[in-house]
Amino acid sequence: MNDSKKNTWLEKSTSSRVLSTTSTGKILANISAKPQKENAPLYWGKLELAIIFDSTASMSPIILEVKNTINNLISEIKKRVPNTKLGLVGYRGDCNICSCLEKESLTSDVEKIISLVESINIICSSCWYSPCDKALQEINQWYWSSNTIKILIIIGDARTHNINDCPSGINWQEEAVKIKSKSISTYSVWSKSGAESEYQEDEKFFRELANISGGKFIDFNQLNPNDIADLIMAICMKETGQLNKYLTTETQKRSLLKQISFSKITKMLTSGS
Repeated sequence: MNDSKKNTWLEKSTSSRVLSTTSTGKILANISAKPQKENAPLYWGKLELAIIFDSTASMSPIILEVKNTINNLISEIKKRVPNTKLGLVGYRGDCNICSCLEKESLTSDVEKIISLVESINIICSSCWYSPCDKALQEINQWYWSSNTIKILIIIGDARTHNINDCPSGINWQEEAVKIKSKSISTYSVWSKSGAESEYQEDEKFFRELANISGGKFIDFNQLNPNDIADLIMAICMKETGQLNKYLTTETQKRSLLKQISFSKITKMLTSGS
């Protein structure tokens, strides 16, 4: 090949490679610039979520909000984390003689969870101490998968008995240790109600429960009852590594008051225990 033909061949070859690289760059740029579908799942792993809550009358504002939003809440969780199992335990009553657990263990059947929430009756209790210890024991009897993100959210206002004066003989501290051994991320959510003289001991219980189980204490008194679904959703997003993206997307859709609540929830979940 003489020098003239060689130079012409090199120019064409170089031009072709530049064009190819440029075209590939444009294609990649178009792909990365293409917005993701709003409803696209954020997490493809497995999630097991259990919620236990006090369903006595003192908790009625929060429980009524859960009842009103349960359909949408579960739909939002499943939309972002399709491989989700949910479980529920409602506890109420006099912890001495007639405590009641309304429960559904971890299941993919969301209709069972919705039906349970809708059927729960909110009643008064003759005893300030709650049977939360029995709810914790129930959780430990469930089958929890080893290869999954596991979350337990405990929502209540009243402490349970200590082992020394517990009529059921359940040691709630031991149950909390068992929960920790299962690598379950625990959120102990306290909402104060009832006699002011009880606040200190009740808060102490929920803080201790978070500490022993290796979880996080949430002071729900900084929020409103209609923030409970957002809190549950944000916890799921945090544990699946999507909190920032979720809050950024949702904050843009919400009112100013809800944006303030989102800010508080973010601070609660990202600050130290």
